[in-house]
Amino acid sequence: MSPPVSPPSLLLLRTLGEVCLEGGSAALASRRKELTLLAYLARRAPRSATRAELASLLWEDRSDTKARQSLRQVLLDLKRLLGAGLVLEGDSVRLDSILRVDARAFEEELGRGNPAEAVEWWRGDFLAGMDDVGGEVFRGWMEAERECLRRQLAMAYEQLVRESDARGDRVTQLQHAERWAGLRPLDEAAQRHLIEALAASGRTAEARARHAAATARLRAELDAEPTAEFVRLGERLARTSSPAAEASRIGSAALFTPDLIGRDDALGELRTAWREVQDGAGEIVLVEGDPGIGKTRLCEDFLLEPSLASGGVVILRARARRSPAAGDSDLLRQLLTPLVSAPGVGGAGPQALAEVAVVVPEIRQRFPDLPEAKGNPDALGGALAEVLAAVSDERPVILFLDDLGAVDSTSRAVVTEALGRPGAKLLAIVAAPSEEANGSTALAELRSLPRVRRLMLAALDPGQVEAMLGSMLALRAGDRQELAARLHAEGGGNPFYTVEMVSALVEEGSLAASRTGSWHLAPMDGRQLSLPRSLRDAVGRRLALLDAGGQEVLEVAAVLGRVFQRSLLISIAGPDASATEPALGELLTRRLIRHVPGAGDTLEFVHELVARVAYERVPLERRHRLHRAAALHWRRQLGQPGAAAAADFHASRARAIGSVRRWPWWRKAGVGALAAAAVAMLVGVWALGPERRATLTTLLTRPRATLVANRIVVAPLDNRTGDSTLAPIGDMAADWIARGLTQTGRFQVVDTRTAWLTAKLVTQMPR
Repeated sequence: MSPPVSPPSLLLLRTLGEVCLEGGSAALASRRKELTLLAYLARRAPRSATRAELASLLWEDRSDTKARQSLRQVLLDLKRLLGAGLVLEGDSVRLDSILRVDARAFEEELGRGNPAEAVEWWRGDFLAGMDDVGGEVFRGWMEAERECLRRQLAMAYEQLVRESDARGDRVTQLQHAERWAGLRPLDEAAQRHLIEALAASGRTAEARARHAAATARLRAELDAEPTAEFVRLGERLARTSSPAAEASRIGSAALFTPDLIGRDDALGELRTAWREVQDGAGEIVLVEGDPGIGKTRLCEDFLLEPSLASGGVVILRARARRSPAAGDSDLLRQLLTPLVSAPGVGGAGPQALAEVAVVVPEIRQRFPDLPEAKGNPDALGGALAEVLAAVSDERPVILFLDDLGAVDSTSRAVVTEALGRPGAKLLAIVAAPSEEANGSTALAELRSLPRVRRLMLAALDPGQVEAMLGSMLALRAGDRQELAARLHAEGGGNPFYTVEMVSALVEEGSLAASRTGSWHLAPMDGRQLSLPRSLRDAVGRRLALLDAGGQEVLEVAAVLGRVFQRSLLISIAGPDASATEPALGELLTRRLIRHVPGAGDTLEFVHELVARVAYERVPLERRHRLHRAAALHWRRQLGQPGAAAAADFHASRARAIGSVRRWPWWRKAGVGALAAAAVAMLVGVWALGPERRATLTTLLTRPRATLVANRIVVAPLDNRTGDSTLAPIGDMAADWIARGLTQTGRFQVVDTRTAWLTAKLVTQMPR
């Protein structure tokens, strides 16, 4: 059910969730003070508020004179928008009925006894994200309003859930409970109703998992113990099946989102760059690192910092899509759309706005008298620089472009041109995978620009992996240290790999949560960690970028093991070392392998996971040949330390693969000949006709002969005359004997070779 639509003559102020004004000017979209003041007046309507009250509410940290001056400017802007809807009478301010508010509509529907319609208005907490707009007085008022509305929301959903339960409508009951729990994840009542709805729907395992996750979350985020009622609910669920079944059913959904670990220095660099921008400079930060290292997470966490949220920052962001269907203008439109309502955009020249309006047509709707655009990338780059400079004169600007390697060439050229021109006081953050960054012309151009900072994100160390693991689940210290060591050894400290492997361990039951919210690690017994499909796909996409030569050398390296000698790889890869060296260079550039420090020409895979996936991709027959070649090489080096063990290892792998590898050509040819003969035999049998086929089937499947009363075996007479022309006479005699015996009705003729002919003669001859 969609929220009710307000009449066209009314403006709709949404305060439940993200605050916005529907049907009003787009220029008000990013003005937090104006929207908050509007919400305050709307909640008081039809009562009025004094100017002194409003000034102290939102400008508590300023002097009375400056606070009233700021209030006058805000009221002037609102008056232009609302007209007679905003009533200013001397020192008092109030709202008339021109404005409709979702919070009031929510309460009105509840008052009319329509909880289903009421909850459709709820998108989130009252004035979400506005905590820092005013001072202590404002926050006290806002929290009181929030708590009142939350209680009403709980009453509405509890009524809906109970009514559905009374009707036996489990689907609707579960839908209401899931939405309630999603809106209020730390509300024990909401979680309890969801758990009960899951259990009532027969999804007991999910109910236990949800109970364990909710218990752990209450303790971790609120530092509070669940109520006795909630504990008893968990005990009832535990009695519905065995503890082993309980542990095996709890899925990875019960894991917490990991904290941002090991990125304090990187965040410090971004904050430093932002301070430079606030002082009037322009800064470009290139965030580089391996796929999955956390580039996007770092930038997103930085953009969520309170200092940015409260500063009225204009944020332009876009993530490139690695899809052929994505057009050249898709990314630019995604990036530049916020400029439509950005303060100061009208300060740019008409021609510059016209060029940007080619990508974002809404700009021409706001400024209808713009000239015709030239419509080429060169003109767009310069125009974008001018528009960014105009906006940055009014408000701070941050431009975040994620995954530079997937950005189309046109968009790269436009962004690079805009960032290369002076004038705009903005912070540009560009994230790029290291493996693509090293060969990227666009990134090379960005690096050559002035005021560029490079942030290279390194892998996490074992201690940081343990801290990350601790933020995801409550695990005993010993188990946490053991698991963190294994995760670091196989994942190389890559955050994405770590999270995916932990999720796989939970799904397979090696990590199990109890009803108390604590987790337990099953004995690993030295086995490798499971490799989930998501990781195989992620690593496989990286390997697929290699050319044919790189693929072949990677296969050799994967067979040699995690750590290998460069000379050994070149020897086994083939006599053409001039072709192997460039392929090795590509593997190094793409950060699939690296030099082992202080070990001469020794190389290693950057992650155990890369080595495993690369080895699995080697065809079985080629894998067998490479293991045999490696074993032969090491047998020739038996005087070296470890050569004997290496030779035995590769020989044993070759023997193991040999038993299942594909057959040689001569064996395939023999099998093919046998198959052809079998087909010819089947064709010949089919050509016999139905009666002869039936006779042949009986002959081949008949049991061993036994003496049975009234059963006579009739066979052709044995021709001993030496004249082969007389043989048919013997057959004819046997047929006539069989016919006569059959006609008596006292005997069963069982000569399967001639029974079909006898039966035919008996049916045709007169009695």
